[in-house]
Amino acid sequence: MVRARNITSRIVCIALITILFAAATAHAQLVLGGPDCWTSSDCAQQPAQFLFTENPIPADFFNPGSEPFVGTIELQGQTGGIDVQIVRLNDINFPPALPATEFVPIQLIQLDLVSCQPITVIVAGQPTLWDVQVDLSPTPTPPGQMTIDKLTPNGGKFGFDFPVQPRFTFTKVGDPGTVRVFDTGLEAIPPIVIFSNGQDPWAHNEALDPCVGDNFSPGVRDSVCEPLCCAPVLAQGKGFEIELRVPGCTQECDDGLIPAGIDEWATPCGQSFFDFNPDPIPENFFDPGSLPFEGVIELGGDGLGADTRIERLQDMLLPEPGNVATVPIQIVELNLQSCSPITVVTNGNPIEWDVQIDLSTIPPPASSLTATKTHCNGGTYSSVLQVQPRFTFTRVDDPLEVRVLDSGQDGRPPVVLTPFEPIEDPDIHFCVDDFFDIYLPAIDCTVEPPQCTDVCRQSIAGPPMKLLQLPVDCLPTCPADITNSAGGPPDGQVNVFDLLELLSSWGQCPLPCPPSCPADITNAAGTGTDCEVNVFDLLNLLANWGSC
Repeated sequence: MVRARNITSRIVCIALITILFAAATAHAQLVLGGPDCWTSSDCAQQPAQFLFTENPIPADFFNPGSEPFVGTIELQGQTGGIDVQIVRLNDINFPPALPATEFVPIQLIQLDLVSCQPITVIVAGQPTLWDVQVDLSPTPTPPGQMTIDKLTPNGGKFGFDFPVQPRFTFTKVGDPGTVRVFDTGLEAIPPIVIFSNGQDPWAHNEALDPCVGDNFSPGVRDSVCEPLCCAPVLAQGKGFEIELRVPGCTQECDDGLIPAGIDEWATPCGQSFFDFNPDPIPENFFDPGSLPFEGVIELGGDGLGADTRIERLQDMLLPEPGNVATVPIQIVELNLQSCSPITVVTNGNPIEWDVQIDLSTIPPPASSLTATKTHCNGGTYSSVLQVQPRFTFTRVDDPLEVRVLDSGQDGRPPVVLTPFEPIEDPDIHFCVDDFFDIYLPAIDCTVEPPQCTDVCRQSIAGPPMKLLQLPVDCLPTCPADITNSAGGPPDGQVNVFDLLELLSSWGQCPLPCPPSCPADITNAAGTGTDCEVNVFDLLNLLANWGSC
């Protein structure tokens, strides 16, 4: 999965990083106050939006008899150049030790947008068209705040929130002398608080600052040895959304070649299953007198590494955002096991069997993966994967008794797996590591640091099979880490928030189960999950209290 490159160039790059690290530490601590200049995305990309929903423009505003305007106005910059400026009101002097975080007051000093198309206002029952311009109300607003994290000598990430008091100027189409002004400040409408997610990049790069060259370029990644990569910054507030870009800065990505290779996955036990109900294992399969088996087998890997390997059989070439590539894929390894034995009734007696699943000796039909590049070093993908499983049943009380059901040899159709996250949105993130050009499936690198995402593969043909998978590098360190303080993903700590989540989920997990609920950590034997949150889960959580 690693593109072959000249090793000498990497050594030189590492040496250069070392030199630049020392140099940057010496002179890049000070960031002077000053404006940050932006160009909002145009209408063909991602236009800004303003929603007149909670505070419609009132009746009779445009003319006597005009109806209230309730709707969305799509906006873009007026000149194609700088149309938004935020000024940092103080200097920042970062300490030498990294990482470091500083806070600086900010003020919006320029907003210059126009509507992508006229809005329609009903006046006396007739539609009239109006062009819209948005700038700042003369009514002053209090400062906002920018949070700047310095993570490397050459940059880091930042976020902001600030109030904005917009003024809308409406000009009647075909009659430019008819103008109406709606000033939210004069109308005593509270300012809108605009914020970003706090994960946007910045770099110490004077050349790209179109304003004052103050050694702070927001929206820019600079990894020293790789090309600069400019990322849009999404700012949004209640009823308002705008995507900001560094003026004159285009994304300079690599050549976009993603070599063929193998993607490795891990399948958590208790969250994956195979259902024999639609196509049961026939009677007398296990032994003369054994009843058909039509139950659900709860599955998982061994929890120690990859249990599924999928090979991309061709290179993908995605040089620019918006490019799409489709390549053939095939599953080359599947190694799952039952989380607990299944029970088969034979001549009236319940007999337990452990189950292992690997690949049939009969290869499945072709599969495919389609990737779409959406940003400099990654994007989204979807795939359809055909699997021909082989089941090996081992009798628990007599390990020499083994039964094999090869779905390919048995003439059963392959299971067709398609990923979804969730089912309404089948696209999954992928990331390309900037340094080594490694394709990383189910990694979202639009955020900093990149985040792992699960992949749920569920059959769309044949017997139902569901695999909840995640990249091997993202294997959970402790199942007892259920949530974080905000009720979101695990945070690497087993603490009171996990305890509260477990207690609130006490009892049977909601159907369908499997897959289990997150608080279902283990079963009585500690070998998997049991679709019930009970004392065994509580004891496991308490035993793993603290950092994972």
